[in-house]
Amino acid sequence: YFYPPPGGASARPLQPMIVKLSEEIDIPIYGVNIDEDEALAERYHIETIPDIVYFKDGKPVDSIIGYGNVGYPELKAFVEKNRG
Repeated sequence: YFYPPPGGASARPLQPMIVKLSEEIDIPIYGVNIDEDEALAERYHIETIPDIVYFKDGKPVDSIIGYGNVGYPELKAFVEKNRG
């Protein structure tokens, strides 16, 4: 998932949910700090952070903006929907 630099308030609520989800699924979750890898964020047209992008066979197939009304149930449903 793409996240703001350390201290970015928008990613704080999401981080514990990402950790919990990563412990429950067999799919790797990678984090990208958009300040440290601006080229990657631009490549995938990341405009709002945090942004979770689901890749399948090396290609992005879906994304979800990870703040506001996105909680753990929505994150888990997002993964389940895309892994099938």
